[in-house]
Amino acid sequence: MCEGEIDVHMNVWRNAYVPYQEMEAEGKLEQVEILHTDAINGIYVPTYVIEGDKERGIEAAAPDLKTVKDLAKYADLFTDPDDPSKGVFYNAPTDMTANPIFAAKLETYGLTEYFNITVPGSQSALEASLEAAYEKGEPWVGYSYTPTWVQAKFKMTKLEDEPYDVDIYTEEKGYACDFPPEEVVIACANGFSEKAPDLYECLKKVKIAGYHISDMLWYMKRENAVGEQAAIYWMKENEDEWTQWVTEEAIENIKAYLDTQK
Repeated sequence: MCEGEIDVHMNVWRNAYVPYQEMEAEGKLEQVEILHTDAINGIYVPTYVIEGDKERGIEAAAPDLKTVKDLAKYADLFTDPDDPSKGVFYNAPTDMTANPIFAAKLETYGLTEYFNITVPGSQSALEASLEAAYEKGEPWVGYSYTPTWVQAKFKMTKLEDEPYDVDIYTEEKGYACDFPPEEVVIACANGFSEKAPDLYECLKKVKIAGYHISDMLWYMKRENAVGEQAAIYWMKENEDEWTQWVTEEAIENIKAYLDTQK
């Protein structure tokens, strides 16, 4: 946006992306609107680990597992196949900002005494490790976040952490608390409101809940679809949402277009 290559970015994790904060502070771009506040980083387990799943014949293996620190009591449940003396924790890949945060957190909480940390080579590999365990009904613990297709396909539970504290959420303190609240925003290049005022006003009304985004991502994965196809799918299913963003004339034109799409 700052280089003039694009006008709008629809999905900026504001708090997690420091360069965006710097560019915004320097007046190099503009925040149009908050898209949603449902971006939640954390340590997750399949819900059946805690609650069981009667339909799949899975018993609750850790009914008292509630917090990140509780993991110390359940390392043998998440056994590392390469080192059965410890459990295995699936961290974020190294190209994600969460990677060093979780490495420090587990060390600070003393969990590295009980768990080895596995770092998948990519987000896809991380998701594949969860998918493989979930399909077998096996325990799994590691990094995940919302929104993502994983959260639409699988029933997951985020383990509770210490309440977020700006003074504790630091490298020096080992990130010994939860992640800060996140805002996912729509941002635009300077001058966009003059370049495309009608679209700018439309974008200021756009709100899409995280669970809707997870659903679209899951649609893309299961149908091997691209973003435009997922948007059409979502708009057909959620007319009450997008019709709040545009004029009556636009609504009729969009409906007519959607009727031509499979």
